[in-house]
Amino acid sequence: MSTHDVDPDSRPAENTVRPGALLRQARQQKGMSLSELAAATRLSGATLTALETDDFRGLGQPVYARGYYRKCAEVLGLNVAALVNAYEAASGTDSPVPRIMQRPSIKYREGAGRTIYLGVSLVLLAVGTAGWWALQPPGLEWASLWEARAPALKAPSPAPAPGVAPADRVEPAPTRAQPDPGETMESVLPPGTLRVVFVEDSWLEVSDASGQQLAYSLFRAGQEREMFGELPYTVYLGYAPGVRLFLDDRPLRIREQVQADDTAQFKVGIAK
Repeated sequence: MSTHDVDPDSRPAENTVRPGALLRQARQQKGMSLSELAAATRLSGATLTALETDDFRGLGQPVYARGYYRKCAEVLGLNVAALVNAYEAASGTDSPVPRIMQRPSIKYREGAGRTIYLGVSLVLLAVGTAGWWALQPPGLEWASLWEARAPALKAPSPAPAPGVAPADRVEPAPTRAQPDPGETMESVLPPGTLRVVFVEDSWLEVSDASGQQLAYSLFRAGQEREMFGELPYTVYLGYAPGVRLFLDDRPLRIREQVQADDTAQFKVGIAK
């Protein structure tokens, strides 16, 4: 079942505000035709027709549909959040929660699997300790063991005569310089760091030259994301006008890469 294949038993109630009716009413109040709205929003007539008739299947993935509603709301003077919420309620599509991509260093099962793991670890520890003790020479006491392991203390050397430098004098190790309080983040971050600042909600996909995926999620306005890998990066933005990008704290100009539907796909960090 696709994102817009809604179960008939879970269809919204009849009193749900329809986003298509809101768009059509606002357009008619402004005296705009579909062709005039298409020119103002840079959206096709087929897309606008799907928006006004609540044809959610014709809008593609929800991340694209939200961008269409946002663009129309800006042109027609509608509340963006209210229109997007009406779309989500009518289509049964919830806003995805941003994922924090983490790679755990140790994987184990919860519940019974975790108990078995801890039990086996304790048994192995006990067997190893018993084997080590069996290999020690007979009559070895803990006190003698400690004496054998404890380092001998060196007696202090007598003070040198006046005017004579000690023969075994050791110069103190140089102390590590403390970081300058005025040091900038540019010198701390690894080279090739890509920082993305979200002024508005937008989908973000980033992968490096090795094919490693550095980001794949929807981010909310006010969030930031820093990442680094092997240059160049391949970047895809679901709503490019709402995103600011910086490479090593240098702002990137992406206006020329923005498409008619406000998406953008480009590469960052290509050697000239």
